[in-house]
Amino acid sequence: MKKEREKEFGKRKSESRKVVNEVLSTLKSLIPIENRIYIQSDRKKLYPSVIKQVFGKNGFVHLQECSKRKRDKGNPLFPINHTLAQMRDNISRLVRRNWGVSKKRNWLVPHLWLWLVWRNYVRPITADGNPPTPGELVGASSHRYCPKEIFQWRIFQF
Repeated sequence: MKKEREKEFGKRKSESRKVVNEVLSTLKSLIPIENRIYIQSDRKKLYPSVIKQVFGKNGFVHLQECSKRKRDKGNPLFPINHTLAQMRDNISRLVRRNWGVSKKRNWLVPHLWLWLVWRNYVRPITADGNPPTPGELVGASSHRYCPKEIFQWRIFQF
């Protein structure tokens, strides 16, 4: 299947360095300078050099975990692995090898934003009682939004 795709569309160029740099630069702009940064990741060889490039030699602590470690709740990378698994399950465009998969990035991006808004500002952290949303917990919003409020916001431009 990969060879067929490469034959039709050409070999996909990795944008990993560029994207990691963009994410870390955005993170740096959001964190007060006096705060020490703790970054936890797997052992991808790219990460240490990009982290140093963005944060300097002494502006961070980088903890690396083995990605081969059992993926249970005891794994320090469990929260992000679990979130990404939920994203793949919840967003039909991310399901691998079926007709619903996104073939064009520009159609995937609005779908991702809808999921992120829903997950962080509409859906509470648990279904029991009246818990806050993740956005409320980190101080990014003052209340839980309802779908009507969300859909009154500006529509994505394509």
